[in-house]
Amino acid sequence: MKKILGERFTELREDLASRTGEKWPMRKVAQAAGITQNMIERIEAGRGGMMETYVALFNFYFEKGYNLNWLLVTDNSEFSKYRVPENSNTIQIEKLLLKIEKFKTEMNITVDSMMLEVVVNS
Repeated sequence: MKKILGERFTELREDLASRTGEKWPMRKVAQAAGITQNMIERIEAGRGGMMETYVALFNFYFEKGYNLNWLLVTDNSEFSKYRVPENSNTIQIEKLLLKIEKFKTEMNITVDSMMLEVVVNS
């Protein structure tokens, strides 16, 4: 999932530049999201990052009009990349919260595995 999210975040950054006509290098996204460029480099490269970093990027791209379902669902072919306007009644927040909870669980498992590997190899 880290690799998929990395590819999708890269795609959103490039799409944002295309939509706005502005350049959106990692440095600019990092500054706007309140994180470091190194954090974005790690995530976009598929190496993962801390939950807080993902949340900062989710919030940034959500505010820019992107659909979090498109980011989080493995088979996102049924979702638009762009979020539904806030005045619409079609946002299914319960499904989104379930996806975020599932993502959090997957990230915890990944972190636990990495920590176990560090302990075993020490």
